[in-house]
Amino acid sequence: EKEKEKEKDKEKKDDDKKDKKTKKRTLSKQMSDYNITNIATNDSGFVKEAGRGCHIAQFQARWIIGTNFLKLSDYDVTSPDELPDISIDPDTKMMSVINKYSKARCYYISLVGHAAFDKRKVKMEQGFYRDQNNNISPCITFILTVGPSYVMDICYVDITEGHDVHLFSDINELALHQHPDVFDPVLFSFLFPLQGNGPFLCTQSCNGHLTHFYAATHHAIDLRCPVGTPVVSVGNGEIIEVKHDNNVSGINVQNLFSWNSIMIKLETGVFVEYVHIKQNSAKVAVGDKVTAGQVICESGDVGFCPEPHLHIQAHKSHDKDAPTEKFAFL
Repeated sequence: EKEKEKEKDKEKKDDDKKDKKTKKRTLSKQMSDYNITNIATNDSGFVKEAGRGCHIAQFQARWIIGTNFLKLSDYDVTSPDELPDISIDPDTKMMSVINKYSKARCYYISLVGHAAFDKRKVKMEQGFYRDQNNNISPCITFILTVGPSYVMDICYVDITEGHDVHLFSDINELALHQHPDVFDPVLFSFLFPLQGNGPFLCTQSCNGHLTHFYAATHHAIDLRCPVGTPVVSVGNGEIIEVKHDNNVSGINVQNLFSWNSIMIKLETGVFVEYVHIKQNSAKVAVGDKVTAGQVICESGDVGFCPEPHLHIQAHKSHDKDAPTEKFAFL
């Protein structure tokens, strides 16, 4: 009997080792397939101080509790469709995300009014958000990329028994840019978009891991600037979109849908979008013709915006999901 038990223990240990090796190979392949770099710190392409309260895990990170293959046998369900996208264990208070789909998915999750603790039970840095009425509240946000058929155990959440969990999320399939290195210097060389006392630090570049790793934002850049900095047209063109009635700010995921922006169609046919502009600061209206260097609005901090900055990006099309194009400043 003892010999049989030893043999079973040995088989289990061997299986565990195989699982770990397979899991490591699978994670490495996923990160390679999705061109994810700098996994240890997950701060590729952006200045960490510009995203206070935001915690990033692209498939893996040092601070998360761990990742595991999705096994239905670990849950009291018969189909993946029965599994939630996000769960919090009522006993351990561990928050997890479950990708039950066949492609990698991105999870933006905000906790409002709750503290969170990493795998070592160390309290994680919080940020803030501002609502439309200028009320400011603490907030912590997680930006996660999880491979297909994987579970990511993120953190422990401070929840008072009997009270609601204030959690907001936005979940999408990871859509990568198909031609990230293509650059047309004739069409996509622009005048610098800010006036005032520079220099202006680029806090998030192309493929930045905060918000610029989707096809629709891949080539965007963020320029740190005080609220009220004059923003100018990067070329001659026509105003085709103005939105400047919002006032929300900070890192609440809900703010992803409440931004201010102006879009110009340049004479070349290129579309340039300016995002996070100050409320009621537009100096132009739809249909106005503008010239290169003309002030069109003021920079702000409106939308999903950890700090004041101008987000600028360019497209060949006005379609909602049109991929961005690489550009340069003259």
